[in-house]
Amino acid sequence: MKLSLCMVAVAGLIAGCGDKKDEPPKSNLLTAPVDYVGAVGKAKKTAERVVDVVEVRKAIELFHASEDRFPTSLKELSDTKYFPTLPTPPRGAKFFYDPKTGALSLVKE
Repeated sequence: MKLSLCMVAVAGLIAGCGDKKDEPPKSNLLTAPVDYVGAVGKAKKTAERVVDVVEVRKAIELFHASEDRFPTSLKELSDTKYFPTLPTPPRGAKFFYDPKTGALSLVKE
């Protein structure tokens, strides 16, 4: 009888020791303000990157509409005053520009 109770207890412990990767991380009330500030900072950086890319794309489109061609490089946008100063891409990324199509994207280095 004792042996079967031990086996049931051990089986229950083993069944309950699964990997719980699907659960969201538990919130800690002490670190919640810091976690929030970190999340806001990360969201701000992402928004700035998106805005930078959108603004440069607008300048490319304006150049194309005025000059009837795409700029040969992103530097030509600033040289011709369509975009005063090109934004600096985030660390670990760079702008990829295709002068044939006018396509602009942000890619990891």
